Amino acid sequence: VKAALDELSHQQYALDQHSLVSITDGKGTITYVNERFCHISGYNKEELIKNNHRILNSGYHPISFFKDMYQIIAKGKVWHGEVCNKNKTGELYWVDTTIIPFLNNKNKVFKYIAIRTDITKRKHIEQQNKMLHLNTNIKFNIAQNLAQHSSLKRRIQEALESSFEITILQNHKKAGLYLFEENTLSLCHFSGHFSKDIIKEEQINKIYKLTQKVLESKNILLIKDSYSDLKKHSDLPEILNHNLLVIPIFNHLSDVLSEPIGGLFFYCDSNIEINEYLDLMDEITNLF
Repeated sequence: VKAALDELSHQQYALDQHSLVSITDGKGTITYVNERFCHISGYNKEELIKNNHRILNSGYHPISFFKDMYQIIAKGKVWHGEVCNKNKTGELYWVDTTIIPFLNNKNKVFKYIAIRTDITKRKHIEQQNKMLHLNTNIKFNIAQNLAQHSSLKRRIQEALESSFEITILQNHKKAGLYLFEENTLSLCHFSGHFSKDIIKEEQINKIYKLTQKVLESKNILLIKDSYSDLKKHSDLPEILNHNLLVIPIFNHLSDVLSEPIGGLFFYCDSNIEINEYLDLMDEITNLF
């Protein structure tokens, strides 16, 4: 018996060194977490026990992702997948996750054990490679749109629509362009839908002032939580928070390269680290 217990203890020790382990009851309330779970999540055991895993929800996955997961494990079947979580300080991390349900003698789930492996570094490399390929295609499409033999408005519209393939813009699909026309800053184009017309009017007035500010500073401006609007897709949060990114445009054909001729603005996700995209957004702006 002692040898069997020692072997079990050794296995538990090895598992704890590598994996994040948690146990919940049948309702999803956390009853146990190991030290590695606490280390990666940033929460201590007291903060996690009697809580549930929603405390780690990053907002990265659509609601349908978790619905599908719960439907599988509630039937007593093992679920395996990759999950993006958010730690206590707000940083995202990825875990390769296996959830094992345990059934009582009435064939009802009374406990779940989840074993996770931190795969954040691998996911970052995968995402960087994917983004590089995707962003190259996006820039090529935008350049093609702007080079077409059609009206300026049509070229700008199609170029902005191509930009919506960028990850931080996909949920919102709202963007526009202010240009100087006869020394007056004018709205050249605005793509996107709003739940109410008054919201759009308020945003146009707000963006006009922000564009003026950007043209004076000649720097990119990011406004966090510019406004909230009703969701447009069933798998997105009921209320969608928008960040607003305003970028100055410079005349690359002019001898005076430092003088801006307008400003591009994009609505983007508030739950994605935007600093990773600023260089790309600057490159895209240089295409206009």
